[in-house]
Amino acid sequence: QGVHTCTVFPNRMEGDMLTKLNFNNITKESIKFTGSSEGCAIDLSNDSYEVDVGSLHEVAGWHGHPDNGTCPDGQIYISNTFLPESIVKGRKIPKIIHMTSKGRCFTKAFADNADKWRLEGHSFFLHDDAAVDRLFDREWPEFPLLKHVRSCLSSGAGLADLWRYLVLWEFGGVYTDMDDAPGKLDNGTMIADDIDALFEVERGGFPSQYYFAVSPHHPISFFMVNFAIESLITIGNSIKKQYVPFVTGPGAVKRAMICQIGEGYPKKGTYISGVNNRSITMLDPKDVKRGSYHMRDFINGNIKSEGMEAMNMPHYSNKKGKIGKTHSCYIELYNQTMFNVTF
Repeated sequence: QGVHTCTVFPNRMEGDMLTKLNFNNITKESIKFTGSSEGCAIDLSNDSYEVDVGSLHEVAGWHGHPDNGTCPDGQIYISNTFLPESIVKGRKIPKIIHMTSKGRCFTKAFADNADKWRLEGHSFFLHDDAAVDRLFDREWPEFPLLKHVRSCLSSGAGLADLWRYLVLWEFGGVYTDMDDAPGKLDNGTMIADDIDALFEVERGGFPSQYYFAVSPHHPISFFMVNFAIESLITIGNSIKKQYVPFVTGPGAVKRAMICQIGEGYPKKGTYISGVNNRSITMLDPKDVKRGSYHMRDFINGNIKSEGMEAMNMPHYSNKKGKIGKTHSCYIELYNQTMFNVTF
């Protein structure tokens, strides 16, 4: 379940198709054929837990780039911080915090909150629009429709959803929304070295999407990317009218979790899945005072809404005169194919 198959010639040699497509050696090694003559599948058995730090820097930007006077008055430039000790040998989830925003200039409230995530021994990467573009522009043979469906996204929120699954698939680490803060129990030691993936139980009982942590190339990330892509294509007849939480947001995470562990409303505990015996740990905030692990919506009310407007990031549902494509994603893909539309 959840493995995408493709038809190949039964007498092909291992690596033949990849060689003809001119993939580099790293990509060839990341893709394996099944033994069946009926098709091929992505191999999810990569459990090296290695992080390509050079690629991460290329995508997210280098450590400590200066402001250069680019921020408006009253806003603060947010730089990346890379600490070599955040990559721990033998640890599954790297100590890397990932956050995304349209730009690098934050209001004071958001800047102060971002600094809370510079936990001891952790690297911190803020991925702005340029960094998001660089990630999507990379070659993704394991997600062949990824670049095509980008034009099916109706909002920055949907793009941020798909991005967070993709960045943690490739590099691993911790994702957090920019208005959330670490809880009192999260001083950087909450995620043990042997934890493979970590989610909170949401208020609705499904896995959290505002905050989660996974090891590089964990199957759950692969499934989250693919279910978001599948939902963009198959759900709804109008790109403009997409209900983002269901299509690319928590709905995609829930469907991925069902594929991984057979449960969309997992309780507290550690689940060993049938997918290469990879594990997922669920935290239930109800066991302690909510916010002890993770403080959701730490920035809220007018400070949040006014700050988001100042940073040119209004909520997707609050955009006046919302524009968008009224046709479906299927039609969008057809237009790309028939009319060579650039995506």
